[in-house]
Amino acid sequence: TEWELESPLLPPRFSSHAGFAVRIQNSTALVGASDTGSEGTVFAYEFNGSQWRLDQSITPPQRIGRANFGYAIGLDGDRLVIGAYGAFDHLGVAYLYERQGGSEWSPLISFDPFDVHDTLGAPPFFGDACAVSDDLVLIGAPYEDTDHGGDSGIVYAFRLDCGEDCTGSERIRKARCEAGDCALQRWRAFL
Repeated sequence: TEWELESPLLPPRFSSHAGFAVRIQNSTALVGASDTGSEGTVFAYEFNGSQWRLDQSITPPQRIGRANFGYAIGLDGDRLVIGAYGAFDHLGVAYLYERQGGSEWSPLISFDPFDVHDTLGAPPFFGDACAVSDDLVLIGAPYEDTDHGGDSGIVYAFRLDCGEDCTGSERIRKARCEAGDCALQRWRAFL
């Protein structure tokens, strides 16, 4: 067997640094362009059986300027987490999206380092790496100071925990943090 080059996934004109992060699952492909516009963009493509078609340009739900939104992408089914480590002078933020009815990606909640800290030292670059699997979201902060030293880094694990019969904002209210001694104080909803 041989690998053949298909048609490339071309980002729209005026995009910048497309391909910093890429994820694919079934017929969905996501391409991060972390320097597009003032915040960054993630381009969602669908494969129609013969070619890749741009389906949606995903931007942050709030204006955060020079955020590097799309530098990190995690994808699992109809759940998507996008990191923006440059937001808020490199404190960083990550956003969880869900795809409703197999069509458009909609913002659900955001995570930021203040979800797990009252105060911060040097910018941790929260959102530099992201992953999602079922009801578990992992967010890397590679420059966070820990007991192991300055810039030793950490990965935070957030789990949505409410059983099988709750969805949407009810699911958000019952969230908890699993990062050792961290106490998740709030989740912000965009619903």
